[in-house]
Amino acid sequence: MDDNGELYDERRLAAVDRATAILSGVPLSMDAIAGAAASVTAAPIGVISLVDGEWDRLIGLHGIGGVFALTRRIAVADSLCRTVVASGEPAWLADTAADPTAARAAVVSYLGIGAFAAVPLIGSDGAVVGSVCALDHAPREWTVAQRAALTGVATTAGLLPGVAGMAAELTVNLLDLVPLLDALAESFLVVDGDGAILAWNAAAATTFGWTREEVLGTPLHTLLFPDRDAVTIRAILATLSALPAERRGAVRRRTMWATTKDGRRMPVDASIRAVSGAGGTRICVSLLDASGRFDAEADASRREGLLQAVLNSLGTPVYACDAKGIPLFGNPALLDVMEAKPGSLVEAALRLHEYLFGPDGEPVHPADYPSARALAGEIVRDAPLTFRVPGRPVRRFLANAERIVVGSGAEGAVVALRDVTSASQDRGRRACELAVARLLLRCGYSVEVAQRLVGAIADSQPGARVRLWLAEGTELRLTADSRGTSEQVSGEGRVDTTFTTAAVTFGPGTGIAVPVRGADEVYGVLDAELPDADAEPDVLAAHLSRIAADLGYHIYVHRLG
Repeated sequence: MDDNGELYDERRLAAVDRATAILSGVPLSMDAIAGAAASVTAAPIGVISLVDGEWDRLIGLHGIGGVFALTRRIAVADSLCRTVVASGEPAWLADTAADPTAARAAVVSYLGIGAFAAVPLIGSDGAVVGSVCALDHAPREWTVAQRAALTGVATTAGLLPGVAGMAAELTVNLLDLVPLLDALAESFLVVDGDGAILAWNAAAATTFGWTREEVLGTPLHTLLFPDRDAVTIRAILATLSALPAERRGAVRRRTMWATTKDGRRMPVDASIRAVSGAGGTRICVSLLDASGRFDAEADASRREGLLQAVLNSLGTPVYACDAKGIPLFGNPALLDVMEAKPGSLVEAALRLHEYLFGPDGEPVHPADYPSARALAGEIVRDAPLTFRVPGRPVRRFLANAERIVVGSGAEGAVVALRDVTSASQDRGRRACELAVARLLLRCGYSVEVAQRLVGAIADSQPGARVRLWLAEGTELRLTADSRGTSEQVSGEGRVDTTFTTAAVTFGPGTGIAVPVRGADEVYGVLDAELPDADAEPDVLAAHLSRIAADLGYHIYVHRLG
């Protein structure tokens, strides 16, 4: 068999993409399933993986820390799971040292794997999307009972939406799903195409009051949604049941009001998706208690109209103007954004207009203000805005706006702003981590790669200086500097402290140093001097630590080779 051909088969890679996308919305602890794989085989380590053409993505881990717990991935070339995916057959290695393929995999020596067992994870259309694995540090035999148990875990995991897709039959071995469903923190249930309840987990019993035995076979809409939301839930179920097979798996999300056994009404965030099988459509429903963000006043306001609900959401910056666009109201959150006093709203709002920019970096034209667009009759959703006020950090918002209608005419507009500054910065950090990972995956470690790496980190934190120090004997030496300094100097201060203690060190000022670890030693230190005194040091330290973990692994592989 051509392993590489099978591994990079387009149909298989598409199945992996579908599984990854759908499993990201399933509130199931994949780590719990990895723990089950370890438990049934009496092994210290369990892994659930999805293997695409570039990465072995570790979506479930038990008994593994360090770099893999941080990055949740390993290059396909270094993975043991690739052989299971390529062959479509289980692997039962009693001694990895005796197997040529396993002996060449860097992960074996890095984790100290002595024995390896894996069963294919089957996705839609029968494609192998990954594997369910158990690992032990010492060589050992895998008993017949342990092999059967691990196969059972893989079969049960294969019934999950996103893994099984259109090929699964949720009614087969449905009882096997009970322990996994009971591991969910959220209420989770399965219904048939008519809405009759087929599965009901422990969280649902706790939240709504009915036991599993009491609800099985009962229509969902009559049990939890006996009032106005009954029509909504029935319509959603009917729509999902009628979807063609290729469109199954998409998630429908809606906030509704459920009724408990004792008659109490509670808001729930529902995520609903359909899968198919030989016995017909099965619909998976996740219900999250939303009471924490709903009080009685806010709910009443939401049902009466968007304006009153937004004005009562005092944690969200809210702005209201009259029909001519003159500011009338700004809640404390908005005044805080504008650094204005309650009595100076109009003046502050007018002054702020000159600092308002759009996604193209150009000043926003008055006709394009969210309030002006709403007054013109548009329902504005997630309009990007940037506030660039001299002497203050740049802040980014998404704006929603609607008209205030009284009778037949517009009396004004209301605008709500969602601060996405941190989310934007997070996306930048994630993009940096991905760029670094791809660089290391493509080129491996070298001094030249190290220089490009610190440059990429510095580019994601404008104004920062990033340096990499690696040990030469007992002394740290400067290996790469984002400012291109070629001077070879020894480490000092926080760099030496981090190397000695193998712990993150902060300061003085805005400096952060994180250790670069290998399998059993500290190779060096990744050090950053940041220009922004308002930067979140813990968040940035975690960002640098993830990069350092990836770098340490590739230095290990470089030295191993």
